[in-house]
Amino acid sequence: MDECRNAQTQHRIRLEIVSQVFGRASIAVIGTMINAVILTFVLWGRTAHNALATWLALTLVTTALRYIFIKRFQQTADPTRNIDRWERWLVIGLGFSGFLWGASAIFLFPLDSTAHQAFIAFSIAGMVAGAVGVFSAIMAAFLAFSIPALLPVAIRFMLIGDTVHLAMAFMTVLFALLTFATAKHINEGTRELVTLKETFSDQLAHRTAELQRLNAQYKEEINERKKTEAALQTSEARIEKALQEKTMLLQEIHHRVKNNMQVIISLMHLQASQLKDVKLTLCFKEASSRVNAMALIHNILYESNSIAEVRLSDYFKRLADSLLRIYNAPGVQISIKADGCHLSMDQAIPCGLILNELISNSLKHAFRGLSGHIRIEAFPCERDRYVVVVQDNGVGLPDDVDLHHASTLGLKLVSGLAVQQLGGQIDIDRSTQGTSFRLQFKDQNGFPSPHALLSDGGNTHTT
Repeated sequence: MDECRNAQTQHRIRLEIVSQVFGRASIAVIGTMINAVILTFVLWGRTAHNALATWLALTLVTTALRYIFIKRFQQTADPTRNIDRWERWLVIGLGFSGFLWGASAIFLFPLDSTAHQAFIAFSIAGMVAGAVGVFSAIMAAFLAFSIPALLPVAIRFMLIGDTVHLAMAFMTVLFALLTFATAKHINEGTRELVTLKETFSDQLAHRTAELQRLNAQYKEEINERKKTEAALQTSEARIEKALQEKTMLLQEIHHRVKNNMQVIISLMHLQASQLKDVKLTLCFKEASSRVNAMALIHNILYESNSIAEVRLSDYFKRLADSLLRIYNAPGVQISIKADGCHLSMDQAIPCGLILNELISNSLKHAFRGLSGHIRIEAFPCERDRYVVVVQDNGVGLPDDVDLHHASTLGLKLVSGLAVQQLGGQIDIDRSTQGTSFRLQFKDQNGFPSPHALLSDGGNTHTT
């Protein structure tokens, strides 16, 4: 029983190898035709035309017959019954083709041109190198083509006898040895792979049957689990409903807080409109802008799908638009780049208040009624820290202004919020035109998520 099974396995291995060779043989046919035409073209004028035409005709006819033979094998419904005959005729066809290529080194060899001699050798070597990849799975087929193709070239070089041709003969023999070794290695590897494939096919069938049995067993377990999952889904539905209600409640809270702050802002504007004192009017305007900075947070959270984080790009853009309207500065351009940064509400409010003060100061003092540019950039730094830069190209701060010992309420607020609320630090850079503030603080929620970076990475808003 085992011997019969082994014989069947060996037969399947042989059939698979022969099928692989026939499947790749069409490439060799095309290469043979192209090389034959090129060789004839190169030797035309160096060799007798009759010999060249006869050699080309025989080569093309042989190649055409091989192509027909290959196609008949591929179209045969069951080639297993005549596998010996198919393999035998393949070897015979390759042997005749190899003989024709070897004949080119005998009958087409131009004695007056070493370059053309080398080209013939190069063409034959290329054909043999191609045969390594195509036919080495059947070693007899490879040898049937390679030996009659290479042997005449080496002999012809040896017969000429000078130093150059002896070296060329030696190189041809060395090339033949290397290609034979490579073909043998490929042959062994191919047979090993096909043997593994056929050997494991029976084991695969056995494993498949075992998996089918286990699959039936798992189906029974799945049916039991479905009953448990049905109960879990009921519980999850209740939890999901409770979460939705909580989310709606939080959104409603943010909405009402925002509305209340808008009422406060409106009252401040109304009161400011009745004041005659310019300083008091400016104080009301600054206070309303601070309340507006906090109201924007609640508005964004109300409109967003996430009620836990504020996307800084949206927040900074709305804040900048609002301040441009409040201070009526149409000639000032504000560019914003946030790179997908997100903050919790606890951090977004002090960060927004700091930006509110810095932008307001630039709009009031930096440009003196002229046009200008304010750049706002936020980006992650190190592992869990954020950096926010606010820079203008205005007239710059006076040298005697010390941020950490400021006399104005706005700068005191900036320093206090940066240190006490955000636990970070803020510095002034006067080395460039205008003024640049650099705020650095630790992100309490950790580094921004990859989803956040992809959804808003690199967006630049210009106001």
